[in-house]
Amino acid sequence: MERVNRFELARECAQCGTSFSTHTAGAKYCTNTCRNKAQRLRTRARPDHWLSRVLQCKMCGDDFKLSERSGPNQKYCSDPCRQRGYKRSQTEFHARNPTAGQDYGKTRSGRHGSDTILNRVLRKYPELSRTCEVPGCGEDRVTQLAHRPEFARKGAWNCVRLCAPHMIWILCPTHHTLIDRGFETGESLGLTR
Repeated sequence: MERVNRFELARECAQCGTSFSTHTAGAKYCTNTCRNKAQRLRTRARPDHWLSRVLQCKMCGDDFKLSERSGPNQKYCSDPCRQRGYKRSQTEFHARNPTAGQDYGKTRSGRHGSDTILNRVLRKYPELSRTCEVPGCGEDRVTQLAHRPEFARKGAWNCVRLCAPHMIWILCPTHHTLIDRGFETGESLGLTR
């Protein structure tokens, strides 16, 4: 059975004026680019569009008009006002919450806080050693979690579930690096657990 072709309509693009042919009776634009551009222009022409609004600067009180670069949520008329406004809001926040900085420091991970993956694993498994497990090392000032080769994370997120005692060793940074870079193995260092 032979397929019947729908006839083509010749049109002129309502945005750029280029002539084009189409099978759709309601087509006004030659491409999606022209359709999107026309939509943007129609939106900007509306009286309630955010580009037509005039706002008052929250820092100096001057009136200013929004620009395309700034976006609809701009609160300050210029960069100096924005910087002074941020500084003022930061000062007001710390005046309302005097212990906020100290509370933040307590929960930070890393060497400044106590909520590291190593500390969480040691809290969950209190029987684990707190010193380097390599015989004769005994380093206890700085220790790290080292995954055994058969339980290597391979990019998986470091969480307590992936750090069960049969999956890890507690090592000093030196021995951890030696194992990770392949210079030593767990057996050559005397790691038995």
